[in-house]
Amino acid sequence: FTAMKNFTQLLVPTDMTNQSEEAIYFAIQLLPNQLKGQIHLLYVLEPPTLLDGYSIYSYEQLYSEIKTETEKRFDVLLKTFQEKFPEVSFSGHFKEELNAVDTIVKVAKDQHADLIVMASHGRKGLRRVLMGSVAEGVMRVSSIPVVIYKSADQL
Repeated sequence: FTAMKNFTQLLVPTDMTNQSEEAIYFAIQLLPNQLKGQIHLLYVLEPPTLLDGYSIYSYEQLYSEIKTETEKRFDVLLKTFQEKFPEVSFSGHFKEELNAVDTIVKVAKDQHADLIVMASHGRKGLRRVLMGSVAEGVMRVSSIPVVIYKSADQL
């Protein structure tokens, strides 16, 4: 048995749910020395599919509103953690991409992350089949270690 590596560059993808927020707190605890580590928060906005009955104009307007509101929420989340934990270095990455899994893996590599910490939403059955699991996808394709955080109410 070898000692666990000290991880100093952590990527924490978030969808701004309670589970994702708990995963951020968990990631902070994983830093061996908070003054030397960095947590990269990532939000991937996947464009929604065009809904029947929407014109291209109304779709673009709707998407623009969703993007603006989501960016604001992400900025608030980032600032909240920066203020709560001033000893930890946080950076925020907001990406608009079609594939969250590929984007998470790419940002992890670009930021030289040595660990990805993700929340599990505990979806089961048909919901999981229909919605998929981003965390599972990242675990499958990432060459960087991945920790899946499950909140206490999912155990």
